[in-house]
Amino acid sequence: MDISAVEQLVKMLQQSDVSELEIAAGGMCVKLKRGYDVEPDDDDIIDVDDACSPGPDESQLPKAVEVRAQMVGIFRLLDDKVPGAAVVPKQAVGLIESMKLMNEVSCDAKGIIEQIYVEDGSPVEYGQLLLTVVGDA
Repeated sequence: MDISAVEQLVKMLQQSDVSELEIAAGGMCVKLKRGYDVEPDDDDIIDVDDACSPGPDESQLPKAVEVRAQMVGIFRLLDDKVPGAAVVPKQAVGLIESMKLMNEVSCDAKGIIEQIYVEDGSPVEYGQLLLTVVGDA
């Protein structure tokens, strides 16, 4: 990130209602804060290594399991499968219609449907991401 990029960020901050902005890119972190302090508080002085602290430990976050299309066809989502719905291993979450045959799409994990990426009735390709399931129900 070069100085012109930082200057653009400052201008964007000034023109918006945002009061604080933190961006990490290219191994560098910039934290901009709108305010009227003339001298920085002890809280405002940060070590470069601590500038952009990492988020939560990823090992503690629930793993998302991706459900992908196993064939080409038309995806049909089962009526009760919406984001937030519970699923168990080997449970059908949808169907793929291919050559007038309905092929079951099942999930290999126990959890909650986090997000559905394909609309009902949409064509899908082999390996296309259909939905993600996260955590234990």
